[in-house]
Amino acid sequence: MTQTPIPTSALPAAPGPPAEAGGLPDAIAAALPPDPYEQLEVARKITAVAVAAHIVDQNSISQTVSWS
Repeated sequence: MTQTPIPTSALPAAPGPPAEAGGLPDAIAAALPPDPYEQLEVARKITAVAVAAHIVDQNSISQTVSWS
């Protein structure tokens, strides 16, 4: 059995990321500070919150699992 190739013109065009924002939606890019070092600080804070949330989630899972 052979497959019929789909012409590329029949495929929907994938939306491209905004070139200036590095792939971020415009609303997020507009909220970031213009200074790259300040952007890194924002990223550090987001990462710290994500890690803390992950730790809390893991702790709640480990408390509900019975190991014996």
